[in-house]
Parts: sequence; structure tokens; C-alpha cells
Amino acid sequence: MKRKDLITKILKKKDSINRFQDYVTLLNESLNSSYQLFYRNSKEEDYEKLFYLVKHGETLWDESIILLNNEAYSSAVFLSIVTIEELGKCVIGSFLIDYNESKRQNKKDFNNEKINNSPLLNHRKKHQIAAFSGLAVNSRADRVLGEDNILKLFNLIKGGHLENIRQKSIYSESDNGIITLPKMKFNKQDAIFFCTTAAELLCEIGGFIPDEFYRLRNKITIFESKYILENYKLVI
Repeated sequence: MKRKDLITKILKKKDSINRFQDYVTLLNESLNSSYQLFYRNSKEEDYEKLFYLVKHGETLWDESIILLNNEAYSSAVFLSIVTIEELGKCVIGSFLIDYNESKRQNKKDFNNEKINNSPLLNHRKKHQIAAFSGLAVNSRADRVLGEDNILKLFNLIKGGHLENIRQKSIYSESDNGIITLPKMKFNKQDAIFFCTTAAELLCEIGGFIPDEFYRLRNKITIFESKYILENYKLVI
């Protein structure tokens, strides 16, 4: 099968055209919101702030791996999902850099954005932005995570259910006096799946500088060689 035909097949399976439309809508909401990440003083300053955000995302991922290593599986799931949220913020930031620079060069007013529910303030929308950015076309992630699992993840995110998983991974629940703890709901393979998902997104989103991409890829390859998903099926 030709590479073009293979990519087309993958995009159709992942419903990428419709997901791309949702992605663009969310980015437009971010660009036109009065709630912004950067002060917009200069492109250099914007890049500096973006680098801080990416490093924070990497720190969160590093800490999720510490939890995984110590068999704190539910907490590793929680922090992995938080990492995904922060990486969604990084995607928005990367688009804001060029958007802000265009406004500066054209001497346009920064104070005319509409006030709306910015994706920066919405867990689901940040999940959606990050996942599409890093997983829509990513043959390595397809192989490591499984295409069917990625498709299920997309659907989980769109329905707002990844946020439910995030909450279940950190909060206890009570049903008719029966207490359920997060550690009762998540196992090692669950933790590996979400840590690996966050890792793939970190590399794709955080590696916007070639040297950083290769550094992150090497780091993540070491992790993925140690923790392998064994016939894992993401349950919705």
C-alpha cells in the first residue's frame, strides 16, 4: 500500500476530518478569547513562556513515571492525564506565538477579543487539543498504544469521559456506604497506557525544536522499552 493511501486509511478510521474541524474550532476559541497565556510583549518572550510550559509538562510526566515505578498506579494515571491537559495548553501557546506576532506587526489591538469560555479553562477541550495534535497521524503511537485504543481514547475525550477517569483516579467514592478507593480501579497496564499516551504527546508537542524532539524521543524510547503494553484494551 502506498504511503498516501495508508495515511488516508488511518485518517478515515480515526474520523480525522471531523476531529480536525473540532480542533480548528477550539483553536479559534483560544485565539479570540480575552483569557490568554502570554503578555504579548514580544515573540521572544512568548517563546520563553512556551518553553516554561513544555518543561512543566515534562516534569509532570517525570513524576507520573516515579509513581508508576512505585506501583502507585491510580496516581500515575491521574498525573498522566494532568500532563495531557498541560500539553494541550502548550499547543494553544504555540499558535498564540504567531498570532500575537501577526497582531504586533500589523499594529492591531489586543483588547478586542471576545470574552468566551476559553479552552484553557476547560479540561475536555485541552484533552481534545492535545490528543489531536499528537495522535491523529502518529504511526509510532499507533504501534505502541494500538490504533483501536487511540480511537477509543478520542471518543472518551470527546464525550468528556477522560475527565471522569481523571477524577476516579484520585478521589474515593462511596455507594451505599461501600467505599471504593482509586487504587481498586486501576492496574499496572492502565498506568502504562496513560503514561505512554502522555509520553507520545510530550514528544510530538514539546519537541518543537529539533534538538528537543530527539532528546525527548530518546528519553521516551527508554521508558517504552521498559514498560510494554501487553494486549491492552482501553475500556470505555
